[in-house]
Amino acid sequence: MSEKNEVMEAIGDAVAERVPQIVADALAALADKQEDPLVASVVEITAAFVAANGAEAFQHVTDMLQKIIDGDDPLAVFRYEGDGLFLSDLVDALQSAESGRRKRASRMNRALGIALKDIGKVVSEAVIAAFA
Repeated sequence: MSEKNEVMEAIGDAVAERVPQIVADALAALADKQEDPLVASVVEITAAFVAANGAEAFQHVTDMLQKIIDGDDPLAVFRYEGDGLFLSDLVDALQSAESGRRKRASRMNRALGIALKDIGKVVSEAVIAAFA
């Protein structure tokens, strides 16, 4: 392996390792700013899932949460709970939430999904470009 490739691999590994935690920390701060506890819960769960599972969780977590918000996958809560994720609390809150709050939670989740997908692309493209 050439020196350049060795350096780029080390940098790529460092970026891949640290970006998810940076994103999770930013999301945790965003959750603190939310007035609606239901919306804050969606952001907190996303932050925790990204922190626990890394960059590969970026798109997966918002897809999973959208199924829970929409009520499309009643078993999702049992498949994904763990690693500090308390999805049953979210499900309980969603069941008693009025339509407007559910819509706000859904809009925030979709915005998170778009942002995380874009961040994942940027990181991947930066690492790939560095090796070119």
